[in-house]
Amino acid sequence: MSNAYKLYEKIKERKTPKEKLKEQLKKWSQHAHERYITVSLPRSLVQEIDEIIKKGWGHYNSRAEFIVDSARRRLEELKKIYK
Repeated sequence: MSNAYKLYEKIKERKTPKEKLKEQLKKWSQHAHERYITVSLPRSLVQEIDEIIKKGWGHYNSRAEFIVDSARRRLEELKKIYK
């Protein structure tokens, strides 16, 4: 195998910046799906959550923050009850 062919093979294996970015985005996307899920809630419940956030009760900055906090608190309650 000639040196020129070996060099050609090495260059062919290299990824372009665009390919590298696509690969990284794919990894991040997979990681995000491992960490988060989508949940459907009744519109009326979401409206109530939005009102609480708007009024500044509990100092929540987003729906997600409110829902995560609510779920954690409920889990703690249930663990106390059923342990």
